Amino acid sequence: MAYSLGIDLGTTYTAAAVSDGRHAEIVPLGDRSPQAPSVIYKSPDGTFRYGESAERHAATEPERIAREFKRRMGDQTPIFVAGTPMSAHACSKALLGWAIEQVVVGQGEPPDQVIVTCPANWGPYRRELMSQVTSLNADYPITVCTEPEAAALHFATSRRVAADRPVAVYDLGGGTFDAAVLRRAPSGGFDVVGTPDGLEQLGGIDFDEAVFERVSRVVDWDRIDPDDPDTLTGLARLRRDCTEAKEWLSSETEAVVPVLLGGRLSRVRLTRAEFNELIGPLVDDTLEILDRVIRRSGVAASELGAIVLVGGSSRVPLISERITRRFGRPAVLSPQPKMCVAMGAALIGAGPAALTVSPTPAASSPGRTSTTSDPIAPPKPVPVPTPAPAARTAGPVAVASPDISSTSTDGPAAAVATPPARAAQRVEPPVPEVVVAPERGAGAPPVRHRRQVPIYRLVSALCALAAVLLMALGPQPQDPHRTWDTDFAVDATGLPADARLAVTLFGIDVARPTVPVTPAGSFDLGGSRVFLAGPVRGEITAGGSTQDVVLRAADRWHWTRWLTLPAAALALTALFSFAYAESIVAPIRRRRTRATPGELIGLIGSGLGLGVAAALAAWVIGDRLLDPAVTLGIVVLVCAAVGLLAFAWLPREPAARS
Repeated sequence: MAYSLGIDLGTTYTAAAVSDGRHAEIVPLGDRSPQAPSVIYKSPDGTFRYGESAERHAATEPERIAREFKRRMGDQTPIFVAGTPMSAHACSKALLGWAIEQVVVGQGEPPDQVIVTCPANWGPYRRELMSQVTSLNADYPITVCTEPEAAALHFATSRRVAADRPVAVYDLGGGTFDAAVLRRAPSGGFDVVGTPDGLEQLGGIDFDEAVFERVSRVVDWDRIDPDDPDTLTGLARLRRDCTEAKEWLSSETEAVVPVLLGGRLSRVRLTRAEFNELIGPLVDDTLEILDRVIRRSGVAASELGAIVLVGGSSRVPLISERITRRFGRPAVLSPQPKMCVAMGAALIGAGPAALTVSPTPAASSPGRTSTTSDPIAPPKPVPVPTPAPAARTAGPVAVASPDISSTSTDGPAAAVATPPARAAQRVEPPVPEVVVAPERGAGAPPVRHRRQVPIYRLVSALCALAAVLLMALGPQPQDPHRTWDTDFAVDATGLPADARLAVTLFGIDVARPTVPVTPAGSFDLGGSRVFLAGPVRGEITAGGSTQDVVLRAADRWHWTRWLTLPAAALALTALFSFAYAESIVAPIRRRRTRATPGELIGLIGSGLGLGVAAALAAWVIGDRLLDPAVTLGIVVLVCAAVGLLAFAWLPREPAARS
């Protein structure tokens, strides 16, 4: 039977589908899942294994594993697999060849056409590399299409999309994010409108990492031996459980993650609200990209037929909620969100018949999953099973990875994603039984906690406020005042001819030798103008007596004030400190975690710089002569305010029982 083959070579998983021109069917690449992990393993005998077979060796032999190499496409730095350097496109070529071989063995004959997908925001360089990957598998005719095109075409097989009607594709996969606007062509296919965009370093694995960092706070790392094989196994299991907890929270309000490290078993309860708080900044980044793509396309958001959610990570309810609220259009979860790109690619490879003829239901062959539905009527919602609460658990909790379908309407309301229960659960080796006392009765509604201002944020604000008050209300010297004019001359009327003026800045003489009275009856400070950005202290000596004075500029806002060394130091210190603090605070805010010791030291250093800038601002801009003690107080308070920013976004931690 002639068929076309579509392959989605993803960052974390690879999927394949075939089409005979009428409908598309999933071809399983794994024993436990239709998808196969995008993982390569090099065995000691030099042979390679792929997919689930390679993943089984990841925990015990991580140095022989290559994963997430799609993110490295175009990077000249090699990937070392068992000590052998490999390029990212060489790894992709090997994985692609294996996937094609698996399909050919299952189908019994080679495909007529192979379509491989790539992100729409890839530039010419990486598209050329992908072309090289496909040309290296020269046994089959292979072409490349973009992932949004394939996803939109598969979406059109289950929803009627009128010709010339635009749709937006929000594709959040395991390792990358893509956004594009496409318009239905009269031929049945889709054309990209405007310029697609995306984030190459953001995907579901970043959600996994956020959950892992949150859960791993209960681990006493000082008691963990990093060289112990049990530690590697425990960490691998913990990361897997964190991934499953993320998927479980797409349908449930809370999940329990077991932590078995260092011979100690703990359980961390993670609610959906806490998970949304962890990933909120990442989701906001994707919405900014989607908004920019829609504006660049010239299509108003109100004109979109729908915003199609593609990729396994797009099943997170927070995404559809925020998309609907921001754009006012239905966010429709694509049927088979993990597989729709491969199935759409298979339909593209099948030719014009697949683009113009509505699919008809067909019986699925063994080992395949058919995706055919009425192009007009949306699928019916699937009820969500609610598991009964349990008071005790034995071993790691196996959480489900739901397969979500969707419904949509023509109004602005978001489609409701409803996952069916998973047929089988992962079996873990037993661990000692731990009885956990329930915090509230079975069936009781969740307890809502009042949100409180974190103490670190409050103390940071108080420090900043105290610094501002010191800058504005700090004590001023009571010495007589004299002014210099725009020529930096100070009137010496009433002083004897032998009077001399000494000018000090922070206790340092800036006029050496002392300035004598000029024939015009003034002191000429022109030689010290580069230091005179604000009021300074002076000492007038005449006839063996001395008098302390404060010298100020007669024209406070004269342009010469901004051509001084203190003004330049103020600008440079403030700009550098702000930029450096932002570069440290941004990832802390995104991760919603405490700062590492290195980050905290960096913030303290940035705070010192900002404190110096604040004292300079009070002197140069505020025209206030501060005492050394007041200056030191301003620096310390600003430093404390900035340093405490490391804790400002720390979420409230639920109690972890062990």
